[in-house]
This record gives sequence, C-alpha cells and structure tokens, in this order.
Amino acid sequence: MNPSPKKASPFLTIGLLLLILGVGAVPRFYALDEAGPFVADECDYYLESQYIYTGLSAIFDSFRLLLEQRRTGEDVWKREEQLQYIEENTLGKSPWRARIGHNYLLILGMVLGNQAINVGNYVSAVFGLLTILATFLLGRTLYGDKAGLLAAALIALSGFDVVYSRSALLEVDLNFFLLLAALCYVNSRRATAGRALLWGCLTSLALGVSFLIVYRTLVPLFVFWLFEVQLAVSNRGREENPWLARSLALALPMFLLLLVAELPYYVGFMAAKMLSVVPPFMTYFQQVLTSIIFVGGYCLTATQKVSEFANFLSFPYLFWKMNGPLVTLTLFAGCAYALWKRSWEDIFLAALFLFPLLLFSIVQPRARYGSFAICMGALLAARLLWDFTGKGRSQRLRALGALLIALLLAEGVWYSRKAIMEPPGYSQAVGFMQAHKGVKHISSYPIASAAYAGSPHVPLTWPENEAELYALYQDGYHYVLMDFIEIALDRFYYLVPEGPKKERLKRSREVMTRIKETISPAFVCPNPPVAYLHNVFEVNHNFTMSMEFFKRIQDHADVLMPIRVYDLEDYFRKRPYAPPSAPLQDAVPGSPRS
Repeated sequence: MNPSPKKASPFLTIGLLLLILGVGAVPRFYALDEAGPFVADECDYYLESQYIYTGLSAIFDSFRLLLEQRRTGEDVWKREEQLQYIEENTLGKSPWRARIGHNYLLILGMVLGNQAINVGNYVSAVFGLLTILATFLLGRTLYGDKAGLLAAALIALSGFDVVYSRSALLEVDLNFFLLLAALCYVNSRRATAGRALLWGCLTSLALGVSFLIVYRTLVPLFVFWLFEVQLAVSNRGREENPWLARSLALALPMFLLLLVAELPYYVGFMAAKMLSVVPPFMTYFQQVLTSIIFVGGYCLTATQKVSEFANFLSFPYLFWKMNGPLVTLTLFAGCAYALWKRSWEDIFLAALFLFPLLLFSIVQPRARYGSFAICMGALLAARLLWDFTGKGRSQRLRALGALLIALLLAEGVWYSRKAIMEPPGYSQAVGFMQAHKGVKHISSYPIASAAYAGSPHVPLTWPENEAELYALYQDGYHYVLMDFIEIALDRFYYLVPEGPKKERLKRSREVMTRIKETISPAFVCPNPPVAYLHNVFEVNHNFTMSMEFFKRIQDHADVLMPIRVYDLEDYFRKRPYAPPSAPLQDAVPGSPRS
C-alpha cells in the first residue's frame, strides 16, 4: 500500500486547480456554438433525447388539458385529437441502444434551454471539466496533491480528451462516473469497516450510472470485481473478512438503480394500455439485451473480416497522433512503472488502462474506446514523474524531471489546440435546401441528415431503383445529399454478408452513383470531419484499412470531403422517367375490350 503522501498548501492547491480548470475550459468551449454531431452515434443520441424530451412535453401538455377538463367540466380533451397531437409533436426517434443515462443528461441540457443540435457538445464539454476535477481527486487520494495536479493538467491538455470533450459522444460523461467509481473504490479499501461499506455503495452507484450511460461499463466493471475477489482471497483465514458485506455493497445499489431506470418504461406501458395504443419503444432491459446481441453479432462478423495483429497498434498510434509522442511514451512508461511497483492501487490503475485497450484491440478498436484509458494513463504518468522528481532525488534528476514536465505541458498545449476542429457542413447544406425547395431530401448519411433536418424529412433507407427514386421525388423529396459516400459504402458493402441485404445495398449504391454521375451538384460545402483521423478509426475497425482510407482521403480530399446537394428536378430532366402504365383489367363480356 502506498504511504499517505504529504499534502501541499490548500490555498496553493486550490489556486492551481482552478488555473488548470480554466486552461482546460479554453479548448473545450472555444467556438462550441459552431459544433454539432457528426459520427452516427452522436446523431442517434440527439434524436433519441429529442424524442423523449418532445414526447414528454407533448404528453404533459395533453395532461394539463385533461386536468382543465376535469376542473371546468368543458369537453376540451378528445382522445383521438390528443393522440394525434402527441404523435405530431414527438420528434426524433425512439431509444433502442440502452444509453438512457446519456439521453437524460442531454434532456437536462434541453430543459435548461439548449434545444439546439449542439446540446450534446455542451454536455460533453461540461463533463470534460468535471473529468479534470475527478482526475485530480483520484490522483490526490492515491499519490498526493502534486501528482493529482499534474494528472489533472495532463488531462486538461490532452488532445485525445479535448476531441471527445468537444464531441457529442458519451465518452466523457462515462469517464467522469468511472473515475468517481474508482475514487470511491479506493476509499472503500482504505476506510474503516463501517465507512468501507458506505464507500462500496457509492462505488456501486457510480458504476450503475455509468452502466446507464452505456453498457460498455461491463469492461471496467470486470476489473473492479477482479480486485474485489483479490481482496477477499488475501483476507482468507483472517478473523474479519467481510467479503459478503462488501460484495452486497458493490452489487445491490447498482442493481437497484437499474431497476429504477426500468420503471418509467412500465409507466409508459400502462399509459399506452389506457389509451389503447401500442407503445413505440422498448424497455431499458430490452434495449440492453437487444444492443448486446446486435453489437455482439456485429463484432463477431466484423472481427472475422477485419481482425489482424496490427489492430494492437491502433490505440498507441492514436495516442501518439492526438496527444503527442512524448505524452504517449510517458503514459506507457507510467503503466510499466506501476506494474513494477506492484501495489494494488498501481496495478488497479494499470489494469483499467491496459485491459480496455487490449480487449477492444481484439474486438473493435474504435478510437473513442481509448478515452477512459487516457485518464488512467495521466494518473500513472503523474505518479512516475513525481516519484522521480520528489525529495530524496538528486538535483540533476529533479531538474531533468522538471524539464520533462515542462515539455509534456508544452506538447499538451500544442495538441489540445490542434484538437479544436472545424464543424461538419450539414448546417450549411440544410440551410441551402431550406432556402430553396425545402429540407425533404434523400441522404447518403441518413442519420446525420435526420439530426440536422428533422427525422420526418429524411428517409432512413436509400431508393433501390428509379421507380422508388421518382416516387420520393413526387412526394416532395427534391434533393439528394451526398457526403463521404465512397468511404461509407465501401466499408458497409465489405462487411455485409452475401445475401438479399447486400443485393439491396448494391442496387441502392448504383442509384446514388448514377445521380452523382448524371448531374452537377446544386450546392457544395466543405465537410472537414471526414478527414479527421479519429473519425476514420470510428468507421473502420481495422488498423490497416483505416490507414489506407486515411491516405485515400488525403490524396482525394477534393472529391471525398465536400457535401454535395443534387437537385432531382435536374436529374429527371436529363433522365426522364415514365412510370409504367397500370395493367389492363381482365375484359368482361359486353365491354369495349371484349
């Protein structure tokens, strides 16, 4: 067990922490009004949160009208009218991937007044600052104030963390609650018996909230329980070994919290039954099960096709490119040092750093999955640096350590500045369509278009033939928006197994390509995120393929990066479409055709 470190002056510590938080806020909030979702999951989160927020708002409006009818006796609440009102005013799409905790945070942002599409970006930025604070608290508890401040500074200036603190993904709020869980767990193993159980319950609640954000918490949860088993085994044979009480403290609050999360769905089911309608959503546990089956099946399919040993290079390479070489080397050096020191706290952090990286390198090395490891790596790096620059070390070694810290912070300033990236171009494209023939359009990236233009205005599937394309045009879909269609279709086409689905995709691909080759775009705007390295690693779960696509984007940026909007009126002017005549009815005796 590490000895209790000496604490620095509280005023100096608080002052430096506030300075670090202020520095960290700059790259996280700078020009965030222009940001918006881009990766498909970001758009999903926004649409799901919008669905809950607008649906509940419509239901509350209807309920107030019902109360008014009860109070006044007037016949103002009519069932069919109210059902239609609720349906028309519920926007977005029903949640289905068991990320309800993150949805609630976005809904809170909407309640506080930010109903714009960038609400998720602001939620992430706020939790980005809270993650810096949580990193400090955990580092302070384990290694002292100075190490905690250095770890917080490394996170504040981490390009990797800044990228996800500016995105609308759920990684940063997940990181915050996992850090809280780690902090509570460390305290549970250091505290006296009574308080240990209280800290254990708080650990369980933090893990429960993180599970509500995304079930991927199962990965670090495995590490927590592994160390709890280690503690029980190490106490075996002792007179006091409260393994059962600790196990219950770690398990029950989390389980009860998940049950509470399930209850609103049953209230919704009862309300739907009273109104004699079919509920348009799954319960939380249904979502968890569906998502695990869906993602698990996809991982098995994708892994068979794109698995390679080079995938283990994905996260080190991304850390190197997004944090800088010096920071990356220090992260892994800190991990090696922790394994060498062999205290349970050091190995606990090292396991939380390494285990997700190794597991996801095998299963699905998406860039975002390295986000939590950065926090653990910052703590391990800070522990290493302060051990080698603290009292008792030679003057030369301390000077060398101070120089290294200065270089790390300078590198952090450079890479956190680079992490402030240009926003996607969907706002411009949707603005053009809205100013001309309306926002109803077909999109090569339907979920992104649905987030920016509204889900009723974008079909979620591509037309398979000219007849379907013409039918959509007749229904008011005057535009076709094409984004990084070559990359998206190549990737999905490669992973889809042979069969009817792949044949449909092939036909749709031919239709979209034909449009692009037949007419010139009516509007073009840049879409810089296509060329971001981490986005390439989001859509390609393979190191070699990602590097090839990244090079392809750089070599053909003028073709692959812009958003292009095509006018279907121009298309059908150049390729007139005549719908097939209705088939003749069978002739009957005495008719002119008999």
